[in-house]
Amino acid sequence: RKYRRRQSRRGLLERLDARVVGRDLGAYALLLEREPEEREALVRAMHVTVSRFYRDPDVWRALEHEVLPHLAASVGEGARLRAWSVGCASGEEPYSLSIAWSRVDPDRRSGRSLTILATDLDRVVLERARAAVYDRASLRDLPAGLTGEAFEDLGEGRFRLRESWRRRVQLRRADLLADEPPRGVDLVLCRYLVLTYYRGARLERALERLQGAARPHGLLVVGEREPLPSEAQEHLRRWRPDVPCVYRFASSDPR
Repeated sequence: RKYRRRQSRRGLLERLDARVVGRDLGAYALLLEREPEEREALVRAMHVTVSRFYRDPDVWRALEHEVLPHLAASVGEGARLRAWSVGCASGEEPYSLSIAWSRVDPDRRSGRSLTILATDLDRVVLERARAAVYDRASLRDLPAGLTGEAFEDLGEGRFRLRESWRRRVQLRRADLLADEPPRGVDLVLCRYLVLTYYRGARLERALERLQGAARPHGLLVVGEREPLPSEAQEHLRRWRPDVPCVYRFASSDPR
């Protein structure tokens, strides 16, 4: 977390030095009001992307063996599950979920399907996600055998995710705090974003958005190294004590 904050601060200072004299925050705030392009440049400068496929392997094992089978069993045959990857960056997280689902129901015998909405504010990283080309380091946490199965080797250490895994994922530019969230979501993945960077009113609003998107018994997945801030504890409950980083929303508590 300290690394991310240092990098975000560095990004802010770089934009201040580039656009205003003397790092004048008041002048820069006025500039942000006038220029939407500068707002986007600031978001890109402050955004710290540290991602790879199956990041936090224990969490992905829990998703494959516990969470996704539970959600699949909770709906009828032929039903469609919906997931939302918030702050999807270059696509490693939503594409990991697509891969995990294919391992849960490899023969598609149940007729159940999964659609994944992946959103981010940054147009640049979304374009990378659409290209779905990654270097070898991004794949280092994948279970054995999956690199050859799910990726096309482009040579020179570059790999493209195959179409059959990409097609479950819908990429969209969206601002969590400003844009209308999706509805009827069974599984929300929001890792290393809201609980890492947001506090106070912004955290409350973000959690309300996530909760509003989820079905009554929808689940939230967070990062392995994201302790819950005190403000979040009234909104979230551990789903199961033996499953890491998976929460349900307090709104689903029995009344």
